[in-house]
Amino acid sequence: MVGGLVAANLSAREFEVLAAMADGLTNDGIASHLSLGRKTVEAAVGSVFVKLGLRETTFENRRVMAVKIFLAESSPSSGMLPSPPSAFVGRTEELAQLEDVVRKHRVVTVAGPGGMGKTRLAIELGRCRVERGLPVRFVDLAAAGDTAVLEAIFDAFGLLMLRSGGGLRPLERALRAKPSLVIIDNAEHVLDRVAAIVSTLSTIPKIELLVTSREPLNSENEFVWRIPSMNRSDSRRLLIDRTTTGGAPSASLDDSDVIDLWTDWLDGMPLAIELIARRLASLPIQHVTAGRHELPNLLQRPGPGRHANLRSVFNASVESLDDEARTLFARLSVFVGGFTLDAAHECFGDNLTDGIDLVLERLVSASLVSFGLARYRMLEPIRQYANELLVRSDQQGAAEDRLVKWCVRFAQHSYRGFALDPVRWRPMLTAESGNIDAALASALAVGNVGDALRIVGRLWNFWTTEHAAKGWDRVNQVLESLDGTEDVPDRALALLGAGWLAHHMRNAEAARTLLGQSADLFEGLDDDESLTIALHLLAQEHDEPERFDRPIELAHMTSNAFIESWACAMKGEWSMRHRRGWQVALACLDRAEQTSRRARLDAPLAGTLRAKAHSMLTANWLGETSHAWQEIDNVAAECEQIVRRAPGAWQLADILSVRCRNDLADGRLESARARTVLLLEHTQLTDDPSVLSEAVLIAATALAAMNDTEVARKLVANAGPVFYDLAGPFSIALTLDPRNELYADVSRHLAEPRADVTDLLDLADQAAAHLHTRTCE
Repeated sequence: MVGGLVAANLSAREFEVLAAMADGLTNDGIASHLSLGRKTVEAAVGSVFVKLGLRETTFENRRVMAVKIFLAESSPSSGMLPSPPSAFVGRTEELAQLEDVVRKHRVVTVAGPGGMGKTRLAIELGRCRVERGLPVRFVDLAAAGDTAVLEAIFDAFGLLMLRSGGGLRPLERALRAKPSLVIIDNAEHVLDRVAAIVSTLSTIPKIELLVTSREPLNSENEFVWRIPSMNRSDSRRLLIDRTTTGGAPSASLDDSDVIDLWTDWLDGMPLAIELIARRLASLPIQHVTAGRHELPNLLQRPGPGRHANLRSVFNASVESLDDEARTLFARLSVFVGGFTLDAAHECFGDNLTDGIDLVLERLVSASLVSFGLARYRMLEPIRQYANELLVRSDQQGAAEDRLVKWCVRFAQHSYRGFALDPVRWRPMLTAESGNIDAALASALAVGNVGDALRIVGRLWNFWTTEHAAKGWDRVNQVLESLDGTEDVPDRALALLGAGWLAHHMRNAEAARTLLGQSADLFEGLDDDESLTIALHLLAQEHDEPERFDRPIELAHMTSNAFIESWACAMKGEWSMRHRRGWQVALACLDRAEQTSRRARLDAPLAGTLRAKAHSMLTANWLGETSHAWQEIDNVAAECEQIVRRAPGAWQLADILSVRCRNDLADGRLESARARTVLLLEHTQLTDDPSVLSEAVLIAATALAAMNDTEVARKLVANAGPVFYDLAGPFSIALTLDPRNELYADVSRHLAEPRADVTDLLDLADQAAAHLHTRTCE
């Protein structure tokens, strides 16, 4: 209702007459519009003038003044922004993005699942506008039915809906008189009605319309802005803020690992963070963590308002789905970390009347599934809720079995694909890591060891590049479950992978045993291609150049350019280490380079160039050659260029270390310092102990060259034990004077137990900080 003089003094009929007058109608026009007699209209107009105190002026002036009073009082305090009960935490980037979008588009819908903070973000945008003196109107449709939408909007503007069916004219008039940002909140249950009203209002100049909804309006002029999850830093801040606000002492949140664990699991959903914060405020955090997988506790947790718990929020969205969408929603919960359209179609695309793409479109529209960068995903709290639905439907076992079968096929395709084209396959395998883990867990849980074996036996080459420790655990978990009835080829591949992962974990004895077992099995199977791989890896494990001869011969015989190139490169590098002579090494390296270039194989070419640059450094150190710094760096630079096209932490760290050693050998300390900072940054992306150790040794060298020996000594002492073969001493000797006390520290520590990788990383961080400080100086 309108406030002020208008509401206090005018009758409903007089108000309608004044509103029509404000629309520019004459008395005759008002009579026709309101179906009143002319004399009735004249009497009402006269009464309006008297009640508004407009007697002492001409008739036309009275009309003008009456309309001005009406317009001035038609936007009073109703429709003001709600006052949030708690502080707004983080989301500065999202707020800036939304502000920019609203500025560029007349109609913006903030779409997302319930509990994502759509309303709060819209309110904060409104508050920013109000602080700048700009008009904002807030319309809450949470409790409005389809027939009450217009009334709610009129109420927000302090307007009286005309009984004569005046439609949107009073609202349009108010907006034209005072353009505003109009926030229409919670529109998902009255989409069609809101879309019709917004379509009309969007034609008014200078008006901005911001709608929040779980689904888009599908309006012609609409710009849909999908609200993102809170980033990790903001999520952590919100969790801590709400927990301490709830009464928990700050000291109870000192366990940062637990806080980080919860932050990751809640997946940036503000409501989930708010709800779990209530529990953390009243229970020991370790107790809550122990049951963190018991999502029903979180889903059912009571709270105030319509967002009392996650289940009530998600139920509202799921109830709006048709049967096919609801069924697919539950089945898709077996995917952990997202999925592609092809994966969803392969697993669950059968028996869908509309096709999986159309059903997925409905799930995306309902904000239960998000889409971006060619992948679909559910926020983790939503996925857990969907999984509850799957369990209750008695379809969990069948759905998980389909995931396992899909993962087996994916692993089979990726095995050769990754070896030949890591640029293409590495990001795909990384994206599917969550589904691979889920499939392995599901297979082992029901005793399906055969499929688990097929998966791990074909993923080891990916795991060795960036996830050695994780892969080692996965493969061993499967191998320990074998009962002897599995297919021999699958077992041989798994042993091969386990052996090479053991190599990366610096477990020489296990590596040699497992690789030898796999080679024996492949020989018995007459599988020359796989035997070639096994013998090639076994040769690297033994660090003997002559052991590469047979895999090179087999690779050439079977036209396996990939292994032929790698084996030749390794033999060349090993020959240099064992002082077989530069010419012997060069012949192998040239053959490797020609083979990989001829077959256009980037991965072995990068490995060959790294081995060549490394061998040139070694040859210089042994006094056999005198390669110039630039000559070595050109080879290493081409290798780095290839590796950066297919980022793999171990490869990039490896070539950076070669270039850094080359800089140090030539006395280029500034260049070495800069490369060392990069080396340490990239090293922390891998869990390969040998790469970690070499990186910190290079850092120690750079620090020692700058007379910062205290941290350098500590780094060397902790990194040295990780090395177990000749590669360690030779790598160090290339950059450290053998008479240097630091090198003596390495020699003393080589025989000690392996250092803790976490401690080693902490020391690497210290080295990076020292180098960064010196670089700035």
